[in-house]
Amino acid sequence: MIKSIVVAVDGSRAARKAIDMAGDIAKSSGATVHLLHVIKEPEIPEALQEFAEVEHISGPPQAILHKAARYVLEDADTRAKAAGAPKVTTEVLMGPVARTIVSYANQMHADMIAIGHRSHTRLDELLQGGVSRRVSSLARCPCLLVN
Repeated sequence: MIKSIVVAVDGSRAARKAIDMAGDIAKSSGATVHLLHVIKEPEIPEALQEFAEVEHISGPPQAILHKAARYVLEDADTRAKAAGAPKVTTEVLMGPVARTIVSYANQMHADMIAIGHRSHTRLDELLQGGVSRRVSSLARCPCLLVN
């Protein structure tokens, strides 16, 4: 029986679909959905700088990234509850993305990790690998990869 689902959230379309699926699973199983956003580095991409300006977010790069992550998680929380998840938690962590997701899943005793999978060419996946691929290879529990 599934009691705990970790969902890696980055604001992408695939991540939103993963939230919906995890919420639906949680609805039928009574599982807790743990929404996690991982910040890789305290460098701010140009698009995020523009977002920060529009939303009147200021401060050092790490603070801006954490505030932006909170926006992503607020949307994810609303989405998971709308999908029927009975209990939802949110967390922002900093570190290597795949390893941080797996470490958090282990801490939460997750029965499943749900993560969006962005389609890349086969060559890109072989040479670089994606976060979802690394998570699925490192995780102790089953992973739901959502396109």
